[in-house]
Amino acid sequence: VSQSRYSFEKPEYGIRALYLNLNSYLKKNTNTIEKIVNTYAPSSENDTIAYIKFLSKYTGKKSNEIVSVLDLKKLIQGIVIQENGYLPLSFEDVWSKAMNLISKKKIVGASVSALVLFSISILAYYAANYKYNRNKGL
Repeated sequence: VSQSRYSFEKPEYGIRALYLNLNSYLKKNTNTIEKIVNTYAPSSENDTIAYIKFLSKYTGKKSNEIVSVLDLKKLIQGIVIQENGYLPLSFEDVWSKAMNLISKKKIVGASVSALVLFSISILAYYAANYKYNRNKGL
């Protein structure tokens, strides 16, 4: 995780950061997949058209359909897959821990400005974990 610009001590801190970041987007009327991707993953860094198509298909939401807080888990899963190429088997556990942290209102491991780039560190963690497990034959 130290390879990234921002890092989190544990995966759930990164998922929590993305959840809080996306939730703040929703409150600022950045509330469709198209608006979210153009803000979170701008075309200067990503193929936003492909990203939007993937998230729309994955979530079952049209690109211009309103996303609510109830859609964030599926959206975050899609972002993890889009950025990493797969969804780690431990995602449900990490999600549960992240939601527990949010409910306890703990702030650990990152400033608000770091929330935008959470995926780099969390996905680096999953990629390293995946490669390690693959090399071990797990």
